[in-house]
Amino acid sequence: MEEFDTTSDQSIEVLDKFTEWVESFCVENNIVEYKDSETYAEILHMSHEDILALSSDECFSNAITLMNYAGMVQKKHDLIYAQYNWCLEALNFLYAKYWDRYDKFLPAEVRKKSIIIENSFAQSIEKCRLRLYASMQILLETAKDTKKRVSLFQDLGKARNFR
Repeated sequence: MEEFDTTSDQSIEVLDKFTEWVESFCVENNIVEYKDSETYAEILHMSHEDILALSSDECFSNAITLMNYAGMVQKKHDLIYAQYNWCLEALNFLYAKYWDRYDKFLPAEVRKKSIIIENSFAQSIEKCRLRLYASMQILLETAKDTKKRVSLFQDLGKARNFR
């Protein structure tokens, strides 16, 4: 990343290069590229017309199926969150160990970054923490979206019952 000159007048090119670098970093470090499970993809990618054509029972069936899916996604998120917390605790241990090696007037964030830069183990943990954080965000947003779809199917099923 050090190869990018952010002071140049060609900021669009710099942004494009940076975006490419981030994408290649994600691929190299196995950051989750989220794909819907085949079992649930059919329901998640239904067209507007298909949704409107569903009966009340089909709406409730889809709601239950998607609720199971949201539960699975939430469990994956919780597992990754536990690993993320492990990374934070490991970094906190390293911060505590090396904290006094730096000037007491240095801001805390600068001290933390300095500790990470000078310690290869801390660098590995930080990369892992960032990867886990990205995965957590993807799963969290997927769970939220799925729960909204569950509510949509439930509301649609209820509306169809009262016709």
